[in-house]
Amino acid sequence: MKKQQEPGELSARGTGRARMLVAAILGALLLNPPLLEIFSVDPSARLFGWPLILFYINLTWILLIVMVFLPRLAVLFKPLGSAAQRLLGKRSD
Repeated sequence: MKKQQEPGELSARGTGRARMLVAAILGALLLNPPLLEIFSVDPSARLFGWPLILFYINLTWILLIVMVFLPRLAVLFKPLGSAAQRLLGKRSD
């Protein structure tokens, strides 16, 4: 029998959709031309040898990718964490 979902409870499928929606909205806001204009005012401004505008765009893009895929990576690496705990003698029970 299927478990009844509480009104405020999100299913695993719903959380993925919500995460994608938040990432899309955040990406649209962070890559908006008025905000990009702030970082392109001084073309000689550099951070780690990169023009500031390129550094900002790449950092924003990486942030969005990590935000979407981080929960999936945690699921993939969970067996490695439990194996490391067994090797160190720590129990998660």
